[in-house]
Amino acid sequence: MTPALLAVALAAGPLDAATLTAAELGPNCKDGVEEVGSLHARVSFESGMQKPKAKATKNYDCGGTLGSAYLSEFATAKETELALALTGAELWGEGGPSVEHDDQIFFKGAQMVVLSGDAVEVLAKKYAAKGFMTYRGKAAAAAVGAPAGAVVDGDAPTRVAAAVDCKSASADPLRPWCAVTLIKNKGYAPPTKRGIALGISAPLGKGKDVREALLKQASVSVLGFNAGKLTVRDLKPENADEAKELAQVAAQVAVVLKSGAPAPIKVSKGLHGFLATIPDGATAEVKPSAKKAADFTLKNPAHVSVVTVGKVSVYVVVEDAVDGSWVNLFPFVPVAAQ
Repeated sequence: MTPALLAVALAAGPLDAATLTAAELGPNCKDGVEEVGSLHARVSFESGMQKPKAKATKNYDCGGTLGSAYLSEFATAKETELALALTGAELWGEGGPSVEHDDQIFFKGAQMVVLSGDAVEVLAKKYAAKGFMTYRGKAAAAAVGAPAGAVVDGDAPTRVAAAVDCKSASADPLRPWCAVTLIKNKGYAPPTKRGIALGISAPLGKGKDVREALLKQASVSVLGFNAGKLTVRDLKPENADEAKELAQVAAQVAVVLKSGAPAPIKVSKGLHGFLATIPDGATAEVKPSAKKAADFTLKNPAHVSVVTVGKVSVYVVVEDAVDGSWVNLFPFVPVAAQ
Protein backbone atom coordinates (compact mmCIF):
# COMPACT_ATOMS: atom_id res chain seq x y z
CA MET A 1 0.00 0.00 0.00
CA THR A 2 1.41 3.40 -0.94
CA PRO A 3 1.49 6.28 1.58
CA ALA A 4 -0.94 8.20 -0.64
CA LEU A 5 -3.44 5.34 -0.62
CA LEU A 6 -3.10 4.97 3.11
CA ALA A 7 -3.61 8.69 3.68
CA VAL A 8 -6.82 8.60 1.66
CA ALA A 9 -8.02 5.52 3.50
CA LEU A 10 -7.32 6.72 7.03
CA ALA A 11 -10.13 8.66 8.64
CA ALA A 12 -11.04 8.22 12.28
CA GLY A 13 -14.34 6.59 13.14
CA PRO A 14 -15.92 4.56 15.93
CA LEU A 15 -15.28 0.82 16.05
CA ASP A 16 -18.96 0.05 15.57
CA ALA A 17 -18.62 1.51 12.07
CA ALA A 18 -16.76 -1.70 11.25
CA THR A 19 -19.72 -3.85 12.34
CA LEU A 20 -22.22 -5.02 9.74
CA THR A 21 -25.72 -3.73 10.50
CA ALA A 22 -28.87 -5.80 10.03
CA ALA A 23 -29.57 -3.96 6.78
CA GLU A 24 -26.04 -4.60 5.53
CA LEU A 25 -26.27 -8.28 6.47
CA GLY A 26 -29.42 -8.64 4.39
CA PRO A 27 -32.10 -11.31 4.64
CA ASN A 28 -29.75 -14.29 4.36
CA CYS A 29 -27.29 -13.40 7.15
CA LYS A 30 -27.68 -12.67 10.85
CA ASP A 31 -25.60 -12.35 13.99
CA GLY A 32 -24.16 -15.69 15.01
CA VAL A 33 -23.04 -17.28 18.27
CA GLU A 34 -20.15 -19.58 17.41
CA GLU A 35 -16.63 -18.27 16.80
CA VAL A 36 -15.26 -20.15 13.79
CA GLY A 37 -12.15 -18.18 12.86
CA SER A 38 -9.01 -20.05 11.85
CA LEU A 39 -6.25 -20.64 14.38
CA HIS A 40 -4.07 -18.13 12.50
CA ALA A 41 -6.79 -15.48 12.68
CA ARG A 42 -7.45 -16.03 16.38
CA VAL A 43 -3.79 -16.01 17.39
CA SER A 44 -3.10 -12.90 15.31
CA PHE A 45 -6.07 -11.13 16.89
CA GLU A 46 -5.07 -12.05 20.45
CA SER A 47 -1.34 -11.46 20.19
CA GLY A 48 -0.84 -8.91 17.41
CA MET A 49 2.35 -6.94 18.00
CA GLN A 50 0.61 -3.69 17.00
CA LYS A 51 -1.84 -3.06 19.84
CA PRO A 52 -5.16 -1.46 18.80
CA LYS A 53 -7.11 1.21 20.67
CA ALA A 54 -10.11 -1.10 20.62
CA LYS A 55 -11.02 -4.52 19.31
CA ALA A 56 -14.02 -6.86 19.14
CA THR A 57 -15.10 -10.17 17.66
CA LYS A 58 -18.35 -10.52 15.69
CA ASN A 59 -19.81 -13.84 14.57
CA TYR A 60 -22.22 -14.28 11.67
CA ASP A 61 -24.55 -16.99 10.38
CA CYS A 62 -25.35 -16.79 6.66
CA GLY A 63 -27.93 -19.48 6.00
CA GLY A 64 -26.05 -22.01 8.12
CA THR A 65 -22.64 -21.00 6.77
CA LEU A 66 -20.66 -19.45 9.61
CA GLY A 67 -18.03 -16.74 9.69
CA SER A 68 -16.19 -14.57 12.21
CA ALA A 69 -14.96 -10.99 11.90
CA TYR A 70 -12.08 -9.68 14.02
CA LEU A 71 -12.35 -5.89 14.32
CA SER A 72 -9.51 -3.58 15.36
CA GLU A 73 -9.09 0.19 15.47
CA PHE A 74 -5.68 1.91 15.64
CA ALA A 75 -4.57 5.39 16.65
CA THR A 76 -2.39 6.50 13.75
CA ALA A 77 -1.70 5.88 10.08
CA LYS A 78 1.64 4.27 10.88
CA GLU A 79 0.06 1.88 13.37
CA THR A 80 -2.62 0.84 10.89
CA GLU A 81 -0.08 0.30 8.13
CA LEU A 82 2.06 -1.83 10.42
CA ALA A 83 -0.95 -3.81 11.61
CA LEU A 84 -2.02 -4.59 8.03
CA ALA A 85 1.44 -5.78 7.03
CA LEU A 86 2.06 -7.81 10.17
CA THR A 87 -1.38 -9.42 10.15
CA GLY A 88 -1.01 -10.32 6.48
CA ALA A 89 2.34 -11.97 7.20
CA GLU A 90 0.82 -13.97 10.07
CA LEU A 91 -2.18 -15.11 8.05
CA TRP A 92 -0.60 -15.89 4.67
CA GLY A 93 3.19 -15.67 4.88
CA GLU A 94 4.68 -13.74 1.97
CA GLY A 95 1.71 -14.12 -0.36
CA GLY A 96 -1.96 -13.23 -0.15
CA PRO A 97 -5.08 -15.34 0.49
CA SER A 98 -4.96 -18.87 -0.91
CA VAL A 99 -7.11 -21.98 -0.97
CA GLU A 100 -5.28 -23.23 2.12
CA HIS A 101 -5.23 -19.87 3.94
CA ASP A 102 -8.35 -18.03 2.81
CA ASP A 103 -8.76 -15.48 5.60
CA GLN A 104 -9.21 -11.97 4.23
CA ILE A 105 -8.29 -8.50 5.52
CA PHE A 106 -10.31 -5.33 4.91
CA PHE A 107 -9.64 -1.79 6.12
CA LYS A 108 -11.33 1.59 6.16
CA GLY A 109 -10.15 4.61 8.05
CA ALA A 110 -8.34 3.51 11.19
CA GLN A 111 -10.21 0.20 11.24
CA MET A 112 -9.04 -3.24 10.18
CA VAL A 113 -11.26 -6.31 9.80
CA VAL A 114 -10.04 -9.90 9.47
CA LEU A 115 -12.66 -12.25 8.01
CA SER A 116 -12.44 -15.98 8.62
CA GLY A 117 -14.61 -19.09 8.38
CA ASP A 118 -16.71 -20.71 5.67
CA ALA A 119 -18.72 -17.50 5.13
CA VAL A 120 -15.62 -15.42 4.35
CA GLU A 121 -16.54 -14.80 0.69
CA VAL A 122 -20.10 -13.76 1.55
CA LEU A 123 -18.89 -11.41 4.28
CA ALA A 124 -16.13 -10.03 2.04
CA LYS A 125 -18.72 -8.85 -0.48
CA LYS A 126 -20.70 -7.14 2.27
CA TYR A 127 -17.62 -5.32 3.61
CA ALA A 128 -16.71 -4.24 0.08
CA ALA A 129 -20.24 -2.86 -0.34
CA LYS A 130 -19.79 -1.06 2.99
CA GLY A 131 -16.82 0.83 1.54
CA PHE A 132 -13.98 -1.21 3.03
CA MET A 133 -10.91 -1.87 0.88
CA THR A 134 -9.24 -5.25 0.69
CA TYR A 135 -5.62 -5.79 1.71
CA ARG A 136 -3.78 -8.51 -0.18
CA GLY A 137 -0.41 -8.62 1.49
CA LYS A 138 2.91 -6.86 1.66
CA ALA A 139 6.25 -7.73 3.19
CA ALA A 140 6.06 -6.70 6.84
CA ALA A 141 9.68 -5.60 6.81
CA ALA A 142 8.93 -2.91 4.24
CA ALA A 143 6.26 -1.43 6.49
CA VAL A 144 8.85 -0.42 9.09
CA GLY A 145 11.54 0.64 6.67
CA ALA A 146 13.70 -2.50 6.66
CA PRO A 147 14.54 -4.03 3.28
CA ALA A 148 12.19 -6.92 2.60
CA GLY A 149 13.96 -10.23 2.22
CA ALA A 150 17.26 -8.90 3.57
CA VAL A 151 19.49 -11.61 5.00
CA VAL A 152 22.32 -10.70 7.34
CA ASP A 153 24.79 -13.41 8.35
CA GLY A 154 26.79 -13.45 11.56
CA ASP A 155 26.04 -14.14 15.21
CA ALA A 156 22.57 -13.66 16.70
CA PRO A 157 23.15 -10.17 18.21
CA THR A 158 24.59 -8.87 14.93
CA ARG A 159 21.75 -10.28 12.85
CA VAL A 160 19.00 -8.95 15.12
CA ALA A 161 20.65 -5.52 15.35
CA ALA A 162 20.78 -5.33 11.55
CA ALA A 163 17.17 -6.41 11.07
CA VAL A 164 15.33 -4.63 13.90
CA ASP A 165 15.17 -0.94 14.79
CA CYS A 166 16.35 -1.07 18.41
CA LYS A 167 16.36 2.66 19.16
CA SER A 168 14.46 3.49 22.36
CA ALA A 169 11.88 5.56 20.48
CA SER A 170 11.41 2.94 17.77
CA ALA A 171 7.90 1.82 16.82
CA ASP A 172 9.25 -1.40 15.33
CA PRO A 173 6.93 -4.19 16.56
CA LEU A 174 9.95 -6.52 16.77
CA ARG A 175 11.77 -4.34 19.31
CA PRO A 176 11.15 -6.85 22.16
CA TRP A 177 13.85 -9.00 20.52
CA CYS A 178 16.46 -6.27 20.98
CA ALA A 179 17.49 -7.71 24.36
CA VAL A 180 19.75 -10.14 22.51
CA THR A 181 21.79 -7.24 21.14
CA LEU A 182 22.85 -6.30 24.70
CA ILE A 183 24.75 -9.47 25.63
CA LYS A 184 28.28 -8.30 24.78
CA ASN A 185 30.46 -8.38 27.94
CA LYS A 186 27.46 -9.45 30.02
CA GLY A 187 27.93 -12.32 32.45
CA TYR A 188 25.65 -14.74 34.24
CA ALA A 189 24.72 -15.29 37.87
CA PRO A 190 22.28 -18.11 38.66
CA PRO A 191 18.98 -17.35 40.40
CA THR A 192 19.16 -17.99 44.13
CA LYS A 193 15.88 -19.89 44.30
CA ARG A 194 14.18 -22.67 42.37
CA GLY A 195 11.76 -21.26 39.81
CA ILE A 196 10.87 -20.46 36.22
CA ALA A 197 10.74 -17.59 33.74
CA LEU A 198 8.45 -17.49 30.73
CA GLY A 199 9.86 -16.21 27.47
CA ILE A 200 9.82 -16.16 23.69
CA SER A 201 12.05 -18.09 21.29
CA ALA A 202 12.79 -18.04 17.57
CA PRO A 203 15.18 -19.80 15.17
CA LEU A 204 17.63 -17.71 13.15
CA GLY A 205 18.54 -20.09 10.35
CA LYS A 206 21.62 -19.46 8.24
CA GLY A 207 20.70 -17.59 5.08
CA LYS A 208 17.18 -16.91 6.37
CA ASP A 209 15.48 -13.55 6.77
CA VAL A 210 15.57 -12.54 10.43
CA ARG A 211 12.41 -10.42 10.42
CA GLU A 212 10.42 -13.19 8.79
CA ALA A 213 11.67 -15.68 11.38
CA LEU A 214 10.80 -13.42 14.31
CA LEU A 215 7.36 -12.68 12.87
CA LYS A 216 6.33 -16.15 11.75
CA GLN A 217 8.32 -18.68 13.80
CA ALA A 218 8.37 -17.22 17.31
CA SER A 219 7.04 -19.45 20.07
CA VAL A 220 6.66 -19.51 23.84
CA SER A 221 9.22 -21.27 26.00
CA VAL A 222 10.09 -21.59 29.67
CA LEU A 223 13.39 -21.43 31.53
CA GLY A 224 13.56 -23.65 34.59
CA PHE A 225 16.28 -23.32 37.20
CA ASN A 226 17.10 -25.37 40.28
CA ALA A 227 20.27 -25.54 42.38
CA GLY A 228 22.50 -23.95 39.76
CA LYS A 229 21.12 -26.04 36.90
CA LEU A 230 18.97 -24.93 33.95
CA THR A 231 16.57 -26.30 31.39
CA VAL A 232 14.75 -24.69 28.46
CA ARG A 233 11.42 -26.16 27.35
CA ASP A 234 9.26 -25.26 24.37
CA LEU A 235 5.55 -24.90 25.12
CA LYS A 236 3.56 -26.37 22.23
CA PRO A 237 -0.24 -25.99 22.07
CA GLU A 238 -2.31 -29.13 21.57
CA ASN A 239 -5.60 -27.41 20.76
CA ALA A 240 -7.10 -24.03 19.89
CA ASP A 241 -7.63 -23.01 23.53
CA GLU A 242 -3.99 -23.68 24.38
CA ALA A 243 -2.87 -21.81 21.27
CA LYS A 244 -4.97 -18.83 22.35
CA GLU A 245 -3.50 -18.84 25.86
CA LEU A 246 0.08 -19.13 24.61
CA ALA A 247 -0.56 -16.26 22.21
CA GLN A 248 -1.67 -14.17 25.18
CA VAL A 249 1.44 -15.22 27.10
CA ALA A 250 3.67 -14.24 24.16
CA ALA A 251 1.99 -10.84 24.00
CA GLN A 252 2.57 -10.25 27.73
CA VAL A 253 6.23 -11.28 27.46
CA ALA A 254 6.68 -8.94 24.49
CA VAL A 255 5.20 -6.02 26.44
CA VAL A 256 7.62 -6.61 29.34
CA LEU A 257 10.60 -6.87 26.99
CA LYS A 258 9.59 -3.71 25.14
CA SER A 259 8.65 -1.56 28.13
CA GLY A 260 11.14 -2.80 30.72
CA ALA A 261 8.38 -2.65 33.34
CA PRO A 262 8.31 -5.66 35.72
CA ALA A 263 4.65 -6.60 35.24
CA PRO A 264 3.67 -10.17 36.20
CA ILE A 265 2.76 -12.58 33.42
CA LYS A 266 -0.70 -14.02 33.99
CA VAL A 267 -1.53 -17.61 33.05
CA SER A 268 -4.33 -20.07 33.71
CA LYS A 269 -4.26 -22.19 36.87
CA GLY A 270 -3.69 -25.29 34.75
CA LEU A 271 -0.64 -23.86 32.99
CA HIS A 272 0.64 -22.42 36.26
CA GLY A 273 0.55 -25.87 37.84
CA PHE A 274 2.41 -27.39 34.91
CA LEU A 275 5.08 -24.69 34.96
CA ALA A 276 5.78 -25.44 38.63
CA THR A 277 7.12 -28.87 37.60
CA ILE A 278 9.61 -27.53 35.02
CA PRO A 279 12.51 -26.96 37.48
CA ASP A 280 12.48 -30.71 38.21
CA GLY A 281 13.96 -31.18 34.74
CA ALA A 282 16.81 -28.70 35.22
CA THR A 283 19.88 -30.88 34.62
CA ALA A 284 22.30 -28.65 32.68
CA GLU A 285 24.99 -27.37 35.03
CA VAL A 286 25.93 -23.72 34.49
CA LYS A 287 28.76 -21.98 36.30
CA PRO A 288 28.62 -18.25 37.06
CA SER A 289 30.53 -16.00 34.69
CA ALA A 290 31.56 -12.38 35.36
CA LYS A 291 31.97 -10.62 32.00
CA LYS A 292 30.92 -13.09 29.35
CA ALA A 293 28.15 -15.55 28.69
CA ALA A 294 28.20 -18.81 30.63
CA ASP A 295 28.49 -21.89 28.42
CA PHE A 296 26.43 -25.03 28.91
CA THR A 297 24.75 -27.73 26.83
CA LEU A 298 21.10 -28.36 26.02
CA LYS A 299 20.39 -30.32 22.83
CA ASN A 300 23.10 -28.09 21.36
CA PRO A 301 25.87 -25.95 22.83
CA ALA A 302 24.30 -22.90 24.48
CA HIS A 303 25.26 -19.67 26.21
CA VAL A 304 23.34 -17.68 28.82
CA SER A 305 23.76 -14.02 29.76
CA VAL A 306 21.79 -11.65 31.96
CA VAL A 307 20.99 -8.20 30.55
CA THR A 308 18.87 -5.36 31.87
CA VAL A 309 15.93 -3.85 29.99
CA GLY A 310 14.46 -0.95 31.93
CA LYS A 311 13.84 -2.36 35.39
CA VAL A 312 13.79 -6.01 34.29
CA SER A 313 16.58 -8.58 34.27
CA VAL A 314 16.38 -10.71 31.13
CA TYR A 315 18.00 -14.12 30.73
CA VAL A 316 19.21 -14.44 27.15
CA VAL A 317 19.92 -17.99 26.00
CA VAL A 318 21.47 -18.47 22.55
CA GLU A 319 21.72 -22.05 21.28
CA ASP A 320 24.19 -22.90 18.51
CA ALA A 321 23.12 -25.32 15.77
CA VAL A 322 24.57 -26.50 12.49
CA ASP A 323 21.98 -24.53 10.52
CA GLY A 324 22.00 -21.34 12.60
CA SER A 325 21.01 -20.45 16.15
CA TRP A 326 18.04 -20.23 18.50
CA VAL A 327 17.38 -17.06 20.47
CA ASN A 328 15.47 -17.36 23.76
CA LEU A 329 14.54 -14.31 25.87
CA PHE A 330 13.24 -14.77 29.42
CA PRO A 331 12.29 -11.64 31.42
CA PHE A 332 12.67 -12.45 35.11
CA VAL A 333 9.24 -11.37 36.35
CA PRO A 334 6.60 -13.20 38.42
CA VAL A 335 4.23 -15.67 36.78
CA ALA A 336 0.79 -15.48 38.38
CA ALA A 337 -2.23 -17.78 38.14
CA GLN A 338 -5.54 -16.16 37.29
